[in-house]
Amino acid sequence: MSAQVAMGVLTGVQTIGQIQNARYQANLAERQARESLKQAEMQKTQLQIENEQERLRLAQEEILRMRKAKETIATDIAAGAASGALLDGNVFLNQSLKNLNEDLTILRNERDLIMQKTKGAVGNLMASAYEQAAITRAAGEAARQAGYLSAVGTLAKGGMQTYQMSPGKEIPKGDA
Repeated sequence: MSAQVAMGVLTGVQTIGQIQNARYQANLAERQARESLKQAEMQKTQLQIENEQERLRLAQEEILRMRKAKETIATDIAAGAASGALLDGNVFLNQSLKNLNEDLTILRNERDLIMQKTKGAVGNLMASAYEQAAITRAAGEAARQAGYLSAVGTLAKGGMQTYQMSPGKEIPKGDA
């Protein structure tokens, strides 16, 4: 085997290795991007589950407060009926209803805030995940392009070295 053929084979092997490495880097970046999006989706689901658990807890608390208020109102009505007092002017009954309304308003506002907070957290999480995936993919594509350029450089360098090894060949010079 001549030295020129050996140099050509070596250059070809190096070039193929660089191209394979470039493809590997790009594929790895794509897998990492997909994996980060899967993890973000799992975190999103977890946030939504936690939000739903909190919403249910608040709904249960609302039901308990309404039951307690009903019991208090029933007690007030029974006490008023037993004493012969008029219910229309019952200060305790009116205050009980006012307190119940305030409690329920607070619970509902808290529930709405929790839901908005979760929506915001999910939105931020997913936006960040998509941004990171795009950056990872861009890095993989840059690695692929760099590998291809390196392979072209290796081919050119190998070609020049092979050309220089030819007996009696002179390296062409540009017009100067």
